[in-house]
Amino acid sequence: HADERSDQYRGSCLIQHFGLMGLVLLFLVAQAILTLNGWGEVESAPVLFVLVALMPILMLREIARHYCFTHLKKVSALIIDASISALQIGALLLLGYIGHLTGASAWIVIGLATAATLVVWYLKSGPKIGFSKLSISADWSQNWSFGKWAVAGQLVGSFSTFILPLVLAAYVSTTGTGYFAAAMTLIGLANIFNSGMTNFLTPRAAIVYVEHGVAGLQNMLIKMAILFIVTLGSFIVLISFSGGWIAETIYGYPNLHTVMTVLAVAKLFEAMVIVASTGLFVMEKIKANFYVDICLMGFALIAMACLIGPLGIEGAAWTLAASAIFNAFARGLVLRHFLIEQAKLEGVQ
Repeated sequence: HADERSDQYRGSCLIQHFGLMGLVLLFLVAQAILTLNGWGEVESAPVLFVLVALMPILMLREIARHYCFTHLKKVSALIIDASISALQIGALLLLGYIGHLTGASAWIVIGLATAATLVVWYLKSGPKIGFSKLSISADWSQNWSFGKWAVAGQLVGSFSTFILPLVLAAYVSTTGTGYFAAAMTLIGLANIFNSGMTNFLTPRAAIVYVEHGVAGLQNMLIKMAILFIVTLGSFIVLISFSGGWIAETIYGYPNLHTVMTVLAVAKLFEAMVIVASTGLFVMEKIKANFYVDICLMGFALIAMACLIGPLGIEGAAWTLAASAIFNAFARGLVLRHFLIEQAKLEGVQ
């Protein structure tokens, strides 16, 4: 019965993902229609229509990867990514060689490579999927009660990040914004590590919490924090010595040493945010995460107003670092509150 219920829950989640796909497709279709009617570059319309056809396949890839990470099947996720990448690169090189590489053909290749890989993966090791009319509504209510706060938090938390380049361009110039974007691109290499560790550690932390309670979760989060500190601390040392030289060598942009170093420090505190958020997620305290995101947005906007004007691109870097530090400490305090509260409950039990 438990296995059957798991199959039905996967089916409910799949339906919910297709609903999200529908919203994305409507947006892309509307954008393509507007482009054809003069609201954008007409040349991009074929790419948009290709994306409409391929978006379900691309989103299914994320579903498969999340399934693998959730069930701690790291090797399966790696095989999916490696297979898709190999097929894509080979096909794109072939298209370039024969002179047929365009934006639309590139996306078609990406879609076909993804579809072929996912079909093979599902036939060999994919999960069983079942559907039940009775469970679809109940599963939606359960997921939405949790997910709505995650979606709201993501939207609110991302607002300051999207608006920062506009503020920087207004205060400095588009050239200065280009310098800052170059530095962000290089420092963004740390995001690969942060994202990969998040995919690996979050489901493991959830299992630890279920099996060992708040004490086990706390130990798990401390180990996560130490791992991030050691790894990203080394990254900060590297950038502090050679970040400016790397930026100038690759992009030809001088005087970015301070900006690169400050942004590297910001990545370390963003990792601490990941640790705290992981704890709040697995304890199902996602609503508290949302309130921290609201406070963070206000703090970031104030930091932009105070720092970017007088300091330029260095002010933008300090804005991100200050926001990351505020975020880490605020989320850490909230997590500490719930850990203590849950420990008391477990002690009573």
